[in-house]
Amino acid sequence: MLGAGVGIAAGACFYDRRFALLFMAVLGAIYSTHAADRALRDRLAPALAGKTLEIVGRIATIPHRNVGRIRFEVEVRRGKIPGIGHPVSLPRKIVLSWYRPPHGPTPKAGEVWRFAVRLRRPRSRANPGGFDYAGWALAHGIGAGGYVYHNRATRLAGAAGGLLQWRERLARAIQAALPNNPAAGLVTGLAVGERGEVSQAQWRTLRATGTTHLLAISGLHLGLIAALVFFLARGILRRAHALVRHIPVLLAAAVLAWLAALGYAALAGFGLPTRRALVMLALPLVALMLRRRIALGDALGLAAFVVTLFSPLAVITASFWLSFGAVAALLYGLAAARSGRGLVRAQLVVSLGLIPLVGAFFGRISLIGPVANLLAVPVVGWLVVPFALLGIMATLLHPGWGDVFFRAAAWGLRHLFIALDWLAHVPHATLAIAPVDGLVLAAAIGGAVALLAPRGLGIRLAGAALCLPLLWPLIREPPAGGFFFTVFDVGQGSAVAIQTARHIVLVDSGPAGWNGRSAGSEILLPYFAAYRLHRPSLIVISHADRDHAGGLPALAAAWPDVPVFSSAPGIGRMCRAGQRWRYDRVDFFILSPPPGSGHPDNNHSCVLKVSGSGGSVLIPGDIERGGEHWLVTHARRALAAEVLIAPHHGSATSSTPAFIKAVHPRFVIFTTGYHNRYGFPRQTVLARYGSTPARLFNTAYTGALRFEVVPGEGVRLRGRYRLDHRRPWTDP
Repeated sequence: MLGAGVGIAAGACFYDRRFALLFMAVLGAIYSTHAADRALRDRLAPALAGKTLEIVGRIATIPHRNVGRIRFEVEVRRGKIPGIGHPVSLPRKIVLSWYRPPHGPTPKAGEVWRFAVRLRRPRSRANPGGFDYAGWALAHGIGAGGYVYHNRATRLAGAAGGLLQWRERLARAIQAALPNNPAAGLVTGLAVGERGEVSQAQWRTLRATGTTHLLAISGLHLGLIAALVFFLARGILRRAHALVRHIPVLLAAAVLAWLAALGYAALAGFGLPTRRALVMLALPLVALMLRRRIALGDALGLAAFVVTLFSPLAVITASFWLSFGAVAALLYGLAAARSGRGLVRAQLVVSLGLIPLVGAFFGRISLIGPVANLLAVPVVGWLVVPFALLGIMATLLHPGWGDVFFRAAAWGLRHLFIALDWLAHVPHATLAIAPVDGLVLAAAIGGAVALLAPRGLGIRLAGAALCLPLLWPLIREPPAGGFFFTVFDVGQGSAVAIQTARHIVLVDSGPAGWNGRSAGSEILLPYFAAYRLHRPSLIVISHADRDHAGGLPALAAAWPDVPVFSSAPGIGRMCRAGQRWRYDRVDFFILSPPPGSGHPDNNHSCVLKVSGSGGSVLIPGDIERGGEHWLVTHARRALAAEVLIAPHHGSATSSTPAFIKAVHPRFVIFTTGYHNRYGFPRQTVLARYGSTPARLFNTAYTGALRFEVVPGEGVRLRGRYRLDHRRPWTDP
């Protein structure tokens, strides 16, 4: 479908006949389908997932170094199963993480290494408002991800030299020139397109102010470089008649300008916005050579054709639609206005035109974005980028000569971020967008087109109305006596949100990750924002293990006044058996741990039961046999519940027959990681539950689960996010 649409758009630029359009549509559909099929086949075979493999490959990217981890892409040359020697077929490109590498040589771009690895297919956490990593990996040709196993790695050959090595050397030169400078990652991103060193706090500021596009080397940056070189070359060539005796000055200047843009694009790694900008910059050069005019709309269509010709799967990325959408909105909006092509109008046009796409892809739009861009675009375009490029040229001439220019670029960015940070914290600077279906998105796109239409057509009010379902969706709320609860897909861990009519209780916060990320920051906070939920009235952390409490720091930073209950000393108020409270006629009852219990191990997890008029749910944390025995002995009558979150993720040390019989659930939910190293849920546990009438679910396969407990209706399963939002690249 997407390939057909792109084929029609490209064909419409040059043909008027219906048969030609049909031919282009069919050709585009066949081509994109073939590319998608080839990419889907180039993924790790399921039988190899989790096995120890030995691979030899070339480091295909500049490695990103975080605290205790190195991450890089590898072009696989060969692979085998150790000890057997039998070669195996592996994807052409994989992503590896090397955790806590030992002192000594570490991978550099272009080198050839042998690794012992464990891999799995690219897989996304499936939650409302989550990032589709599997789709991103497919579009970028990545067929597997994994980690270096037990530090078993050997460098076989050094880098052969080339553009990638130049880019890595320049990135290191920038880092060396800006030690401990918070703007170093930003300068590196603008200079050579490597954004791995940009901090999470900086990304949050950029997203909140709608300025993330400034770090994507695109038409803004390439256009600036081309314009500077064009005017400089034209001025020089007009005075050097001997150099251009047989070539028109404008043509020679245009060629030099495009070559300069090409060089910058090469340094930036030829990202998708860069390729689009290169094609559009080449068209004035072609027009000069052919002595004919090329309409801007035709240029945009041709750029889309060229990009999808070489990267057909680009059409499933946000970068493709935002890059071309921004230019299309600019051309359409300014043409409709017939006047006023200033920076203010351009920012307003692009911001309005991209509202549906930005909201759909990122779940949030920046209301302060037009103001932030009015400040950021001139600073980055006329100060930071020129200094960064001067630094590159000086560094290529002699190491160290570019340091002063890199420091000047960093100085500009540091002061820019002071203003951007202030704007990001303006009340209501952003508006969260709930996940929507295709019909709502299509209506919003039509509404954006109407908003940018000429005034005389009188359709702008209708356009605003079409955008309302996207911006202010109707979100169902539970009635008094009932509650909704969502079990999130956080991998190996647990997080559950319980929503009554006016209150929310969050039970556990999922695991912590690397580089400051966690389920709290990446899953729970976006979920609350997308559905316009108020902050929780209470957070219950069952116990202090990393997979249950890892996201709490992010939540505490966002909601510092929300009280916390926990079984672990030092984490909020201690929970004890017998504690109870009521929100909106829904009862919350702590069943365990018993008063005076000792060390807060798994068996002393906070066990919470939630009961409404339509049913109940039991959330037992990571209790094992001992904790279950105590509950069956001392609180047997209170254990019965329609929904049970399986204790300890389905470990063999939990879910005893007596406990299962006492709860007698209709639904059992395992919260595990996909192909987790513990083998949870264990087959013996699955067999125990399988002998009951209960329906079994695992968030690793279903994604986030949403249940509604409504008076008079009972317990109803309302959503399995992975299954309800399947894509061709979603594993079953």
